[in-house]
Amino acid sequence: MADAVASDATRVGPKPGRSALPGQGAILALVGLAVALAWSKRHANETSFREGLVGRRGSQSLESAFQLGKKLVRQGHWNQAWETFERIRREAPGFPGLQPYIDRATRETRNQAFLAGARTALEKSELGLATEAIAQVTDTLLVGQLQAVKDLLRRRVAERIAEAQAAFRDRDYPRALEIVEDALKASPDNPEGLSLAHRAGRAAKARPMPSSASPGEGAAGRFRAGDLKGAIAAAAKCAARHPEPCRRLHGQLVQFAELHGRMERLELGDLERLLDLATRAGGGRPGSLAFAAMARAAALYYKQAAEARTAGQWARAVDLATRAQRLAPDHPGALAIIRELKARAKELFVFAYSLKDTAPDEAVARFKEVIALTRTDDETHRKAVRWVGKLSR
Repeated sequence: MADAVASDATRVGPKPGRSALPGQGAILALVGLAVALAWSKRHANETSFREGLVGRRGSQSLESAFQLGKKLVRQGHWNQAWETFERIRREAPGFPGLQPYIDRATRETRNQAFLAGARTALEKSELGLATEAIAQVTDTLLVGQLQAVKDLLRRRVAERIAEAQAAFRDRDYPRALEIVEDALKASPDNPEGLSLAHRAGRAAKARPMPSSASPGEGAAGRFRAGDLKGAIAAAAKCAARHPEPCRRLHGQLVQFAELHGRMERLELGDLERLLDLATRAGGGRPGSLAFAAMARAAALYYKQAAEARTAGQWARAVDLATRAQRLAPDHPGALAIIRELKARAKELFVFAYSLKDTAPDEAVARFKEVIALTRTDDETHRKAVRWVGKLSR
């Protein structure tokens, strides 16, 4: 019995030269694999959490930008709203509810450009151009602004007809006819205007005046009226009779057409070139075709002015804001920067004035900063110039 147990023990016991734990290596391998899988899963979860957090922050940032854009819409700042919506579109093309706002902001930015162009034309007493610009304003929410420009146009029509009547009484019949014809472009059925145009026309024919129009005036007139194709054709026809001036005008019109065709993609340098061409081709008056380019250039000038203000580059900020305001007289952002820096200039002037007796060199430096911050027609600017002259002697 004992021998049998011993025999069984010998039979089932470990064989010489082998480990007493035959599965130890496999178990360690399994444990290592499990640890690796657990670490990988944890790392993946952490990565997913971080990515989700970044995504949520990105979504919150986009949503904040979207809300800012809508606030700008409510305030009527369509240029800035359009820029905000476009930035969102570039980062998230499928952002919910964005496209209708882009469409509306694009339309109203264009409408604002035409309204600004109309006001500029009215300031120059160009009623025909103003009327054409107003006619381009369509499907707009800018009802108050549109009505204000129309009211201003009606007042200017009355004023221009009065000017034409005065010219008629002075026997300057061509001048009277020119003025009243421009007024009739804005108010074709005006009875006073129609009557005066008839009488001035008859009187002007009875006393013909020598024409002083330049050879390309017909093409330039068509350009100012918004007929680009007609202007190019007229300039080409004129070039056969007057090669030098008309060929130059034809080249300007062709260049303008090329730039105008891709205006929405132009940077500031090309926009300035386009506006320069418009002014030269129009005989000193750019015409309605340049209104949209003026608005886009004003928006870009304002953007650079805002960046300069943030960077503390005050002189550059006021210069750029002034350029924007010249192109778009009612640009709210540009006007705000100009007002802010004008107030800063006044404060700086007072500080410089307080130093003029005790620290004249420092006062001169501060007065020069005032000069850089203000326009030449500003009273503070003129005072600072005088003090720089006095203290530099």
